[in-house]
Amino acid sequence: MNHVLRRLLCFCAPLGAIGLLAALHGTALGESTDRVNVMWLIAEDLSPDLSCYGVEEVATPNLDRLAADGMRFTHMFTTSGVCSPSRTALAVGCMQTSVGAFHMRYTNPIRPALPDGVQTIAELMQDAGYTSANIAMRGEHPEGKGKDDWMFQRRERSQWQLKAWEELKQHQPFYGQINFRLTHRPWERDSHRPIDPATVKLPPYYPDTQVVREDWAAYLESLQVLDSQVGRVLALLEADGLDKNTVVFFMGDHGRPFTRAKYWCYDSGLRVPFLVRWPDGMAKPRGHEEGAVSDQLLSSIDLTATTLALSGTARPDWMEGRIFLGDHQDAPREAVFAAADRIGELEFQTRSIRTRRFRYVRNELHGFSINEASTAHRKGNHPLYHVLRRCDAEGRLNAAQRTVVDPLPPEQLFDIDADPFEIRNLAEDPAHADTLAELRRQLDAWIEVSGDQGRLPDSPEVIAAFEEYGRQSRKRYAAGYEQLRKRAEAE
Repeated sequence: MNHVLRRLLCFCAPLGAIGLLAALHGTALGESTDRVNVMWLIAEDLSPDLSCYGVEEVATPNLDRLAADGMRFTHMFTTSGVCSPSRTALAVGCMQTSVGAFHMRYTNPIRPALPDGVQTIAELMQDAGYTSANIAMRGEHPEGKGKDDWMFQRRERSQWQLKAWEELKQHQPFYGQINFRLTHRPWERDSHRPIDPATVKLPPYYPDTQVVREDWAAYLESLQVLDSQVGRVLALLEADGLDKNTVVFFMGDHGRPFTRAKYWCYDSGLRVPFLVRWPDGMAKPRGHEEGAVSDQLLSSIDLTATTLALSGTARPDWMEGRIFLGDHQDAPREAVFAAADRIGELEFQTRSIRTRRFRYVRNELHGFSINEASTAHRKGNHPLYHVLRRCDAEGRLNAAQRTVVDPLPPEQLFDIDADPFEIRNLAEDPAHADTLAELRRQLDAWIEVSGDQGRLPDSPEVIAAFEEYGRQSRKRYAAGYEQLRKRAEAE
């Protein structure tokens, strides 16, 4: 992959050539006798819908405190809007399309192997002298093996050495992940602080109905339960004395689980909360400022590269993530990229580039609507799918809501500053022709130099496996489909 990254260096000179040059030749990082522990807290299906991000109807005091004690980043984006490809990229610090594991979700027999030499963050941290731990949050206590959900073949080497919280203190320095199933459907409601559906603020592209409001309120209540679980982890760190030497990262694995969010290469599917708290007992790295808010443009794979750097470990030359904290920071990004390919029985072939102001989306497959591109799982679990169908049939959708049911165009361009919900497509606006041409060029160059393997035809075995997945899913979720359809029609 070195030749790929060298070509990327030429393309990305204005986007951070210094950082890429460091990646090509490795970063000389000194060893430390007092090495920081690293804890990744990863929530499923979560957009920046926290109180500290300005969502007034939700209460997230523990995450708000984490933000206040550390840093809050406003422009962190995942590489995919769905968990398996996104987590695959996070595991290796490279785009999932660069390592050939970009579909959601491969069955075991057809999972690809990682390219020669590419290692996971767990393996790299082990080689650096860290103990790796993968823990699930169950109720109020972290226990049992957590989620990784990588889409490549596992090697014989053990990725995770620990799965019990109680073992962490005796195995320092450690690199740990704790997965929070919340806010993945089905929701877990907050009986202590229920949210009145009448108070929630819906995105303008959703019909404002009681069913949709109730679903959104349930999502926010589940987020409040997640917040209490995060609070429990922070309390355990403090009780065990680990808060003094453990850096905590909190993020979502992709955006919220709603139509036109999860699956899709829009901000609603890719932009996630990202909080970083550095321990008081250790010297703070360059770039970390307690209580600060950063609008730096980040890709989730940058967390992987930065974790290595903060642990005193050289970044491998194949890794595409950039370092954003510490003495070896790369030049800030000017763009981040995302991709969507097969998701269950559906095929997307979507690529996107996001700058600070604009998002450009290329839909190689189009002509169908966003709502129509719903898996059997979504149709059997998301009431919004059925509400949109009913409102469309009855002619009750406004222009913003019609963007979810009208045919998807081949290209989309959004001015995020003027249009944060990405409703007005400017791809055919002459006033934005130069911006469109430049983002096309950058996306084409990235596809080429990164070796985007999603451009290649799938094998017959891959196609057959996903077709079978669809057949089984339609059977599995048939009852849920009918239940939600009736609920929407009865409203």
